[in-house]
Amino acid sequence: AAGITHALLFNACIAMMVVCYLAAYIADPGSIPAGWTHSLLEEPSWERKSDGGMRACSKCEHEKPPRSHHCGMLGRCVLRMDHFCPWVGNTVGAKNHKYFIQFVFYTAVSLVYAVVLYVMRIRAAMHSKSVRFFFPAKLRMHRRDRSSLSQSSRQHLLETNDSLSLPRLQF
Repeated sequence: AAGITHALLFNACIAMMVVCYLAAYIADPGSIPAGWTHSLLEEPSWERKSDGGMRACSKCEHEKPPRSHHCGMLGRCVLRMDHFCPWVGNTVGAKNHKYFIQFVFYTAVSLVYAVVLYVMRIRAAMHSKSVRFFFPAKLRMHRRDRSSLSQSSRQHLLETNDSLSLPRLQF
């Protein structure tokens, strides 16, 4: 029952990660509305150029709202542009920032959950009676050394070095 619960929770995290990834990939990051001007906006002085004029994009030749920047990958100005994310394959802006943050969150949760499940599985195997131990370094002898050992000596090596070796899971 615990295994089914873990599988459902892990797959739910992965599903949410994929949904948020697709939303961040598909969603338009937001562009400056057509005909937008600074006339209705009361900007603080730090949003103006040093000569007191309004900010304008040097590539698009349009006035820029606060926190907007030109994206070279999209070829236009993006509202509240954060960055172009090569992992998502899209620019992160005003309209897809939420999906990007959710994607990063669910990716981190899935990764941590996978590591916790892995550690739990290894710990359970270490304390299990069905784990067989072996010591591969003793078994990798030179050919001439192996040929000189009798069958009973080989068996003795396997039996005496079991407690010194790493676990090998057998199912």
